[in-house]
Amino acid sequence: MAIQNRRGNYSDFDPEKMVPGEWATVLSGDPNAGDGKSIYHCFSAGNVKRMATYEDMEDNINKATDDIRNEFLEDINNATQSANTAATSANQAAQTAQKAAQDAQNAAESIEGAVEGTIINDQTPSNVTAFSGKYVDDTFLKKTGDATNTTVKFAPPDEEQDLVSGEKSGTLFGKIVKKLSVIKAAIGTLSSLTTTNKSSLVDAVNELNSALISKARVINTSWGTSIKIPNVSATTYPHGLLINGQTTIYLIWVAGIIGELELNKHAIYGNDDPNIKFSVDPITGEVTVTSADKNLRAFLYIGF
Repeated sequence: MAIQNRRGNYSDFDPEKMVPGEWATVLSGDPNAGDGKSIYHCFSAGNVKRMATYEDMEDNINKATDDIRNEFLEDINNATQSANTAATSANQAAQTAQKAAQDAQNAAESIEGAVEGTIINDQTPSNVTAFSGKYVDDTFLKKTGDATNTTVKFAPPDEEQDLVSGEKSGTLFGKIVKKLSVIKAAIGTLSSLTTTNKSSLVDAVNELNSALISKARVINTSWGTSIKIPNVSATTYPHGLLINGQTTIYLIWVAGIIGELELNKHAIYGNDDPNIKFSVDPITGEVTVTSADKNLRAFLYIGF
């Protein structure tokens, strides 16, 4: 009897029942073979390999070629789809860029139209005209420009007011004019001067100063404990005398009628010093100042 191997249909094939070195012949139904027929060799229970004939190799190669072709076609289709998507996005971006370019062109045309409609008019400017640069420089005052020929309109307020930083020029000038008018009213007019010279206030002051100097007498006595200030004449008595007692300065004046002349004094610097004694001759007007413990000195007196 001839030697036979394990054989049968593929549905009955169980690799787990095979032993090492055993062969199995599938007579029909093997899905891995084109004609359903195949041969397996066992290396261990459950571990078998399918043997391929020349015809099987042709079928396998054809099948593998179909798989490769299908995979390749799938890749090509995917790449084509991606390219189409990219082309669509690029087309949309191009359309967007084209629209932006058109919008920019429209804006440029609008600006150009506005510029073309602007007319330089230095005489009668309006909403559709403009001053020239030279006219602006020559006519309008800059923030730090020369205001020599600038015209300022102002109106003095009813009441005197202090100047406030940040106010407008018209307001400031109005306050200044009002303040000057108040000062002028307080000073009076030149015609109201009692001096002989009424041409100016300076001339009037000079006239008074000359009159005072003509009557003034300077006493520059040395420091001592007693001072005598004589009268100028029978009717001109010491007046405006400054007595320095080192710590106190006195202003004195003699007034009254002959025989009843009286001395008046006022401490204009320091406190009244009771150790300094003042007396006046009621008839001649001679003034005597004494102090036992203070150095005294008379500076000036004016006779009237």
